[in-house]
This record gives sequence, structure tokens and C-alpha cells, in this order.
Amino acid sequence: MLEKRHLQYNESLEKLKELEMQGKAFVISPQEDLAIGRLVKDSDKTAKIFNLAYQQGQHTLPSLKKWLNEKI
Repeated sequence: MLEKRHLQYNESLEKLKELEMQGKAFVISPQEDLAIGRLVKDSDKTAKIFNLAYQQGQHTLPSLKKWLNEKI
């Protein structure tokens, strides 16, 4: 099962891209490579990533609201 997990993950990403292109999904993801692993013990690095995510969220929020309003 784990041997094929990466294939399922990649298929999920492709499906998500398709849904986004069709206007059926609004994707929020990092704009840059965060260069982190799954477990981060460095609190400064964690704080930096949190702040980047927060800033991106603030920047993306108007677009998300517009997208949602178009779906209603």
C-alpha cells in the first residue's frame, strides 16, 4: 500500500489541478518552495513559515471571497 502512495498523491494533485482549471476548486498553496521536511523542530523556521502562510492567506482572501461569491 505504501509502495504506491506516491502515485495516489500525484494523481490527487493532477485531479486538483483539473478541478481548479474548471473553476470547481480554489487552491491555496505555497507560492515558493518552503524547503522543509515533515517534522520541523526549529521554532524560528516554524515561525517564518507561519508568517509566510499568514501573509499569503491575507493576500489570497479577496480572490477567495470573489470566487465563493461567484459560486453562490
